[in-house]
Parts: sequence; C-alpha cells; structure tokens
Amino acid sequence: MNTMRRAGFARMAWLCPLLLVACGEPEQEIIPVLVPPSPEVQRQAAAGEAAAQFAMADYHLGDEDPAVMLRWLRSSACQGYAIAQASLGVLYDAGDGVPQDAFMAYAWWTWAGRQGDPEAATFAARQYAAMADDERAFAETLLQDGWMATPDCRNR
Repeated sequence: MNTMRRAGFARMAWLCPLLLVACGEPEQEIIPVLVPPSPEVQRQAAAGEAAAQFAMADYHLGDEDPAVMLRWLRSSACQGYAIAQASLGVLYDAGDGVPQDAFMAYAWWTWAGRQGDPEAATFAARQYAAMADDERAFAETLLQDGWMATPDCRNR
C-alpha cells in the first residue's frame, strides 16, 4: 500500500469515532456557559462607555426579565453605538421586551444605517418600502427629532 493511501486510512481511522458520535445517539441538550463580563468591562459600562454597555446588554440577553438587558442596550444606543441601535430596531420590530412598534424599529435601523451599519440600512429600507405615504411622513418626522428625543433616551 502506498504511503498516500496509508495516510488517508490513518485520517479516516481518526475520524471514525468522531463520525460515530455525531451520527450516533441524539446528543443531550447543550447548555452554553456564559462568562460574565470582566470587572474592567463592568467598570467601563458603569462609567458610560457605549461598547462596554453593549457587552453588558449582550451578557443579559437571555435573562428572564429583559429590564437589565434593555437598560444597558438603551444606554449604549442613546450614545450612538450603531450595533445597539440596530439591536433596538430588531426588538421593536419583533415586540421582544418592548412594545411592537414599526416606526421605532425603522428609526433605530435608520440611525444605525447612517452610521455605517449596512444590515440596519437594509432593514430600514425594507420597512420604509412597506409603509404607506402618511406613515412615511410620520417616520421622517420621527427621524428629524433624533434618537435623543425617543422615549428610550429621554427616560434613561
């Protein structure tokens, strides 16, 4: 047997146990282990650093009560952190932890898109295309006021 073929069999022998595990009995539920943000990130978030606040929101994403996650996310978004703004748009679009509101979703996606988030800009464009003319006029008025005028930022 040539060496190339032997090497191939050696690799296959190594893969067999992996394939048997993957194709064998159904796996047990995998529960992710969430590592809390470092004390430095927590300190930065408390000091008002937008990226650290977003990291704190991300950590609290799976909490049963979304209040802590929303507090951090809103703090980050209201400072102009585009990823947090796009995330708020997703929450408003789905009504996940906040009241479902197509206008707020559009506004947050638009603000994030204006800061260079292409996916948020795409979501905003789709939302805008689905609006009636009077809804578009209302949405544009909402945008003119800026994100600091939203209840998310006024009530922090």
